[in-house]
This record gives sequence, structure tokens and C-alpha cells, in this order.
Amino acid sequence: MTPRIDAGSSVRVAGVVTQGRADSDQWVTRFTVQTRAEGSDAWVAVDGGREFEGNADRWSRVLSWFDAPPAARYVRIT
Repeated sequence: MTPRIDAGSSVRVAGVVTQGRADSDQWVTRFTVQTRAEGSDAWVAVDGGREFEGNADRWSRVLSWFDAPPAARYVRIT
């Protein structure tokens, strides 16, 4: 199962922030985001499945804004 973030209730998700692993040279360079509404079993790709640019090192934080922020309770990054 892919890890997910649980916001606790339905919220508008405007974007995500990624950062590399602090104790090793590991980071994600590209990713997609899916959300799931409260009470739903269906995961929906954010921005039509758009692939976001990730990190180039383990220290920098990269903010990725969504074009169409969904209302969701759950978020997963793949």
C-alpha cells in the first residue's frame, strides 16, 4: 500500500512540499499526486495526472502548487 496523508477531514489541497532524506543522499526527482475525498473509495489524479518536478538534493524544499486544488481528506504522492 502506498503511504498516504490523512488531513482528518475534507480540506482544500493547494499543493505539496517535498524534501530529500536528511540522513542520506536520497530524494524524489519527479512525482504525481492523487487525492481521495472523505467517504469515497476512488483515488483521483491531481491536475489530470500531471508529473511534478521534485528535488535535486536532500536539503532543498520544493513547493508544487496544483492548477486545480481539490477538496480531499487523503493525499498520496507516487
